[in-house]
Amino acid sequence: MPLPSGAACPHIKAGPSKHHSITPSTYFGPGVVKTIQETCTAYEPAKLFVNAALSPVQQRNLELAVGVPVLDRVGLIIDIFAQRARTREARLQVLPLLSCKTDVKPMLKYRQARECNDDTSG
Repeated sequence: MPLPSGAACPHIKAGPSKHHSITPSTYFGPGVVKTIQETCTAYEPAKLFVNAALSPVQQRNLELAVGVPVLDRVGLIIDIFAQRARTREARLQVLPLLSCKTDVKPMLKYRQARECNDDTSG
């Protein structure tokens, strides 16, 4: 995992290796999850980016294990579109993009639930 030099690290990227076998619960094996936990503890990133498509369960389990929000490829694209949408119409245009993928709907439900919990907790 290459990390930027300096004290602040807003994001950490994690991706599969060449000889990686997918673990159903967290996508990564327990050793890699522990390494990611240690890296997140040391650098305190705002988000963790996983360079793969995660299932909602894998995303949730990684967030619980690491303690920071986790974004996969699709989540990153959604995040970029949502951040750059300035008008109400632009924000509504993100939704049709999501309906093109059938596997995105469960992830959206999880993300919306997580955002509601973030709003009420702080």
